[in-house]
Amino acid sequence: MLQVNGVPSKEAVGYFVDSKEPTIKELKEGFEAHGIKDSKALLLARYLIEPRTSGKVSYSEDLKSSTLSKSLTTFIGAYKLYTPDETSMHLSSCIKSLFKIRDTLKESL
Repeated sequence: MLQVNGVPSKEAVGYFVDSKEPTIKELKEGFEAHGIKDSKALLLARYLIEPRTSGKVSYSEDLKSSTLSKSLTTFIGAYKLYTPDETSMHLSSCIKSLFKIRDTLKESL
């Protein structure tokens, strides 16, 4: 989703929410606004914001994290944004490769 929309990984938080330190609730709503389902959005927001402790975590939708950007960048990893020309070149290469094995693909269906 981020890569397709041309969002650099370091700007991922800003794609979902305006705040640099959003609450769990704000991040969940940001995820939902971009098509992530309710239950998954909440789990992902909690995973990224709640502290990594071995003890019990008390849930609070108002909990904030000053390290969200780092957590999200670590979670999604670094990725490359391709120019339209690069995308076209890679797509063309894939089509050529698949065309070479089209008979094998047809037989396996």
